[in-house]
Amino acid sequence: MRRRNQQADPPPLRAATLTLLLAAVVVCLALLGVLCLATARADLALAERQLNSAYDTAAAELVGAQWYREADQRSYDEGTTLTADLDAGVKGDLTLHIEARGTENGVEITQWYLQRDWNPDEGTKLWDGQ
Repeated sequence: MRRRNQQADPPPLRAATLTLLLAAVVVCLALLGVLCLATARADLALAERQLNSAYDTAAAELVGAQWYREADQRSYDEGTTLTADLDAGVKGDLTLHIEARGTENGVEITQWYLQRDWNPDEGTKLWDGQ
């Protein structure tokens, strides 16, 4: 005999409920898979751009070091200013700017920086708000 105070067993889950739950889980997993794939592709593209940038920077540094070596082998009057804008990028869009001055011990670098040429895309027309 059952006691009156005992609660009845919960109703069993129906097949339709389980099917809907399983379908929702499958859709969520598929969505997460697509997002992971898209993120991996974006990370690969970013890594390739960073690799190309590092390669361009290293090439520019090599060109600058060669210029400095040649400049340091010559003799200049003290206070003479040397300036060089060297094309250094693989695509030709990177310029190494060097300024140096002659000292009694050789050449001393006063400025050394990389500058990348940038041309905005003129084809895209954006709404100006008017």
